[in-house]
Amino acid sequence: MKKMLSLLLALLLLASPALAENVPEAEESPALTYEEMQIYLTKLVASALADPDLGTVVSLEEGGPMQAIFAGGSLQIAEETLTETTAVLGAELAMGQEDPRGLLIGASLDELLAAYPNDNPGLYGSYYDAALYVRGEQPEVTAGYLLRDGQRVTQVVHAVYFWQADEVICCRVRYEIRDGMVFAISIEDMDKLIPQEEALGQINEIAAIQENREYFAYPTDESGALEPFVREDLGLRTADLLGTDLLDLTPETALETLGEALGDAWSDDQTGAVPHALRQMDWEGISLLLVYDENRNEIHQKVLTVTSETLEGPRGVRVGDTMDSVLNRFRHALEMTGDGVFLLYGDGQQAPFGVLSYNAYGAEIQYALALEDGRTVRFHLSFTDGILDEMILTVV
Repeated sequence: MKKMLSLLLALLLLASPALAENVPEAEESPALTYEEMQIYLTKLVASALADPDLGTVVSLEEGGPMQAIFAGGSLQIAEETLTETTAVLGAELAMGQEDPRGLLIGASLDELLAAYPNDNPGLYGSYYDAALYVRGEQPEVTAGYLLRDGQRVTQVVHAVYFWQADEVICCRVRYEIRDGMVFAISIEDMDKLIPQEEALGQINEIAAIQENREYFAYPTDESGALEPFVREDLGLRTADLLGTDLLDLTPETALETLGEALGDAWSDDQTGAVPHALRQMDWEGISLLLVYDENRNEIHQKVLTVTSETLEGPRGVRVGDTMDSVLNRFRHALEMTGDGVFLLYGDGQQAPFGVLSYNAYGAEIQYALALEDGRTVRFHLSFTDGILDEMILTVV
């Protein structure tokens, strides 16, 4: 069985171009081990026993594990009394309590990713998950992966598979992520035994995720050193449907990407210097206004307005994102020009530029991009209480 697992992992690693292309040159953090987790939990037990406010051990559920609450969090145990020799099944950490890698609740996602091996710094995978690494061979294999909702990572998990005779202990350190920060840390299933076939299947599944390169995480940089808004940023995507390019967005591609429209209406405008026709298409939280010539042939302008969280815009920006997370995906210098207006880059008048402005209702960011064919793309974002609630993309 040991040779079988070694061969399986070798083949998986050799078959993964994402792994081979992204091996970091610098010395990486070591993989988690079962022994490391046991030593850490022993220290937690000692901390709990030394805590004068150690809570009464209570049952989490009838017939289930007991819970001992102390300043550092809570311990799940199989006995009614916590002692130095009590077997710990799991733990949930409180604010201020370091985890096995010295991380605290409130650590950034970047700090978390740096504390463990990572063969996939671009976080390639699917819209919903990405594998980070697979390490070791029987009797101990460690694997890291994350779960996400598009650009929003929701969990990072490091699983240890430790062989015990014909079965495998599968325990995990799980990090819950919110707005790019760790907000919960738990250690789970220190005694959970699963069949070898199930363990191999899980390891195989994690390694296979590294083959998927359909989705990736856009880089962020608090220093503002990233590229400004550029032509390559004009992709649009939903979770379950194929994406499209803003410049290629037509009624047909919009229906492909967004599904059946709730409304689709034409109107004619003869009041301006140049007569034109308007087509308004609506979905829940998304509207597309197309401006045609008077014969309803060529599209001269398009305006995409989004208040729904279902559609990702340039660089994965989505309604519900924080203003800081949006700023950190594009170049920004925050040069104040007065009256609550900051130049992010450019002069704020001639594309390309980026501008941040504050008003009585919140804040707005506007990026402008000049296309080679003479058209201009404007990306307008409105924030209330630091949260993006509307984005408008205009092509003229």
